Amino acid sequence: YRERHQGPVLRRASEIFARITRGSFGGLVMDYEDDRQMLLGQRPDGARLEVVGMSQGTRDQLFLALRLAAIEEHFREREAVPIVIDDLLVQFDDDRAVATLGVLAELARRAQVLFFTHHGHLCELATAALPPDAWRRHDLSADPGSLAMKIHP
Repeated sequence: YRERHQGPVLRRASEIFARITRGSFGGLVMDYEDDRQMLLGQRPDGARLEVVGMSQGTRDQLFLALRLAAIEEHFREREAVPIVIDDLLVQFDDDRAVATLGVLAELARRAQVLFFTHHGHLCELATAALPPDAWRRHDLSADPGSLAMKIHP
């Protein structure tokens, strides 16, 4: 399984990671230390950084990139299922949040993406960054902080 799926998933995760880190990282690479396989972030200049050396926000972006790549790989052979996300962008700065919303909008071409948040500024970012027909805001209660975005094609 690893041989068949690791290459495509790692390649796609690397692309997503570079995109959502806004070029701070050029991608991901696998390396070995004492016969142990390690995932590293690679800077555009070729420098490599271990996951433990990354900020919390960048680690979140790395794990998101891996999850999204695995989901996309899953969709290659299986029917798409809805993707439900809850306050995913809390540790992301606005630029990286916008880049991630773009990646989610692309994923929404293949599957329903529901994004829950209580951070209204994320809806403002979506309004500014995504085409109007790419997402829809849903207020879930009288509390203006309870929001859901449905990202769709």
